[in-house]
Amino acid sequence: MGCDKSLTDDDHIVQYDEKECFGAFFGLRADGHDGLPSLAIYKSDHLDIDERHNELCIYRQAAAGLAYAAPIGVIFAHSLTNGDHKGFSIRQVERAKNAILVGRRAGFHFVTNSGQFPADIRRVIDAANEELKVHGKECISFHVVPKHAYARHLPSLTRQG
Repeated sequence: MGCDKSLTDDDHIVQYDEKECFGAFFGLRADGHDGLPSLAIYKSDHLDIDERHNELCIYRQAAAGLAYAAPIGVIFAHSLTNGDHKGFSIRQVERAKNAILVGRRAGFHFVTNSGQFPADIRRVIDAANEELKVHGKECISFHVVPKHAYARHLPSLTRQG
């Protein structure tokens, strides 16, 4: 794809040229399923990729505007035009839940364009959200966005994570 990137101090977070690599993501809006948090990516957000976990990290300024809050994680699964599908795993949901519990992520979203979200993963997300609610944390959300294969814009997010 030719995106310019550089490593940050945290060797698995990679900074990309935002305009070149993330332009298709700014303005993304997706409602959460059954009252779960909505996903929105604003032009004021800073986007990076956690290549270790194949996730997009959305950094949003903290309320005082002096620093960034913990990032919001997003993992994409998508159906390619050739019929192949990259899906989600139970392990990814568990990792997302644990990251929220310890404060490494402010929230987490799973996004697919496949038309229907997998029932087995929905059940795991529901169980994880029950635990997150007990601890007063943001719930994990999932979204079906059928008209756009967002992950195609991010080469490192298109491999199985």
